[in-house]
Amino acid sequence: MAEMDTDVSPSLQQDTSLLKQDLAKAVQAVLACQPIEAKPAAIRDALAHILKANLPDPKPSEPVSSWGSDLHVTVDQTSSPQLLRVQLSYSIECGVDTMLFLFAPEQAHWSEKLLWQSPPYKDDSGAFGDFFLTAILPAKSPDDWRLVVAHGKPWCTSRFSGFGIDVLSPTSDPVHPQVLWHTERGYSRSDFTPTLKSSADTFELRVHADEMSFDIERAFERTVIYRYRVSGSNVTRLQPIATSGRGFVEEWLSMPWPEAKDQTLPTNAEKVKPIHQLYESSYTKNTDSYIAWTSGPVQSCSAPCRFQVTFTAQLNKSVPGQPGVEKDEQVSYYFQIKQITNGYELESASETPDPVCTGPDLMAKPDIKPANTH
Repeated sequence: MAEMDTDVSPSLQQDTSLLKQDLAKAVQAVLACQPIEAKPAAIRDALAHILKANLPDPKPSEPVSSWGSDLHVTVDQTSSPQLLRVQLSYSIECGVDTMLFLFAPEQAHWSEKLLWQSPPYKDDSGAFGDFFLTAILPAKSPDDWRLVVAHGKPWCTSRFSGFGIDVLSPTSDPVHPQVLWHTERGYSRSDFTPTLKSSADTFELRVHADEMSFDIERAFERTVIYRYRVSGSNVTRLQPIATSGRGFVEEWLSMPWPEAKDQTLPTNAEKVKPIHQLYESSYTKNTDSYIAWTSGPVQSCSAPCRFQVTFTAQLNKSVPGQPGVEKDEQVSYYFQIKQITNGYELESASETPDPVCTGPDLMAKPDIKPANTH
C-alpha cells in the first residue's frame, strides 16, 4: 500500500480474509490443547509463542509495521458467565483491526462460543480499531448472555471519526452470532480514552464528540454517554446522555429521533420534532449548502431545576466562482430543559425565548488573558 493510503485493494482484501482464517485456526488449535484449568496468562503465552505475537515495540529507527504485522494477543476470563475472552489485533495502514473469540469450559475442554470480526472492507474505516471494548451481560440461563462490542473506525487524517456498537447473542454457529442491535455514531479520536462498563442488563459507553461552540483555547469537545438497557432483543437508551445541560441539547439534536423522543416531555414531542428534523437535514448530499449550528448561552429559569439553552442555525451556501460561502441570517432556537434524576428532559423548543429564563449565562467562561512574561 502507498503511504497514508486508506483504500484496501481487492488483493489485500483477499489476503486479509486469509490472514483472519489462519489466525482463527491457530487460536482454535491452541485452545484445543489447553486444559480448562489453565490460567489466562498461560493461554496468552501459548498463543503469543505460536503466533509470534506481543513482540517488543520497534525502535524509532526501525521500519513502520506493515499490514497484518505487529500482532498482539490478550486473554482474560469473565466471571458471569464464565467465559474465556481472547482478543487479537494486528496493524493496518492507519491503526489496527481486531478479532474477538469467546470460549466456554465444557466437558473438560474449551468450546468456542463466538467469533466477532470485521467484515471485508474497502478502506481502513471498516476495521474494528481505534478502540475495541467489550462487556458481557449475564442472563438467567448460562447460555443466554449478551455480548456488547464497541469499536472505533481507524482513519489517517482526521481527529473525528465514527464508531459502532453491537449487541450480540450467541448461536449454534460461533462465526455467525445474532446481531440484536447495531448503531453507528461519531466521536473525537482525541486523547480521551473511551470507556465501557456494564451492570446487570445495562451498559454504558463514554466517548468525546465535537462541541458546537468551537473554542480551541478552551474546549471544543463534549462528553457523550451512551447508556442502554438490554431486555431480550430490545435496547433502550437511558439517562444520562451528557454531563451538562448544553451537552444534553447537543446530543438530543444529534441522536436518532426515536431516542430523542424518549428524552422529551411526551406532550410536546410532536411540537419539537420539526427542529430535530431540521438538524438531521443540516448536512445533506448537496455539498453546495449546509446549516451550521452554534451553541449559545445556558440560562436558569424562575422555576427550580429548569434551564434555557440557546442555539443558532445559519444556512451557508457556496457560490461557483466565488471564494468562501454566502451566509443567511442566523436563526436562534431556545430549548427549555428540566433537570431530572440522572439527567435532563427536553420540555419545549421554539424560536421565541422564554421570558422567565433570564438568568446569567451559566456556561460563560472568563476571558483568557495572556500570561505575564515580565
